[in-house]
Amino acid sequence: MDKWRSLLSQINFTGAEYPTFTDTEIEEFEQKTGIILPQDCKDYCKVFGNGMFSELYDINCLNAKMAEECKDDLLISWNMERDSLTKLINRFGISKEEEEELTQVNQIIELITRSFVFASKEEQFFLWDLDSYNNLNRSYKIWTVELELPYFYCIGSDFFEFARDFCLGLNRHKYDYMHTSMRPEIYEDLVGFERFPKEYGYD
Repeated sequence: MDKWRSLLSQINFTGAEYPTFTDTEIEEFEQKTGIILPQDCKDYCKVFGNGMFSELYDINCLNAKMAEECKDDLLISWNMERDSLTKLINRFGISKEEEEELTQVNQIIELITRSFVFASKEEQFFLWDLDSYNNLNRSYKIWTVELELPYFYCIGSDFFEFARDFCLGLNRHKYDYMHTSMRPEIYEDLVGFERFPKEYGYD
């Protein structure tokens, strides 16, 4: 957990009056959901707790209810997109471009269906692909998708790097390959972490 403590000491931090998560709460979440949390995420929960990076990235690793609500919103949006596209294809026939678009939409829906939504920024969501668990480094592949934009990216599997490089933007240029609206959005004077009460992110 030393790397998390070191990171916290280097950034603006508010909400120190609120407690972080305990091993018992983490274990209860895993037993309740059947989801094995990445080891880095467990350490994060015990050092950072529940909160938001840079007033943008809302991290709710232990909130299964919120994760399901976000997942439902994503699935509703992308199933509507698939239905709309399918109607057009049935009416006018399918072009190569539409075939590729439908394939991409189906891939997004399949990804969302097998994932756990652990973070969000407005209409952008961050997911663990639960089928990708790696026993060696105890982590999942991290993906990001939006409610409407037809782009989805795997942004690694290291939760610490996700927090440091993406949410805090300390190595944000490594994500320049992404669509501009989905790259790390950083305002230098807001870089930091605000801890919230545990009740906001735990059920």
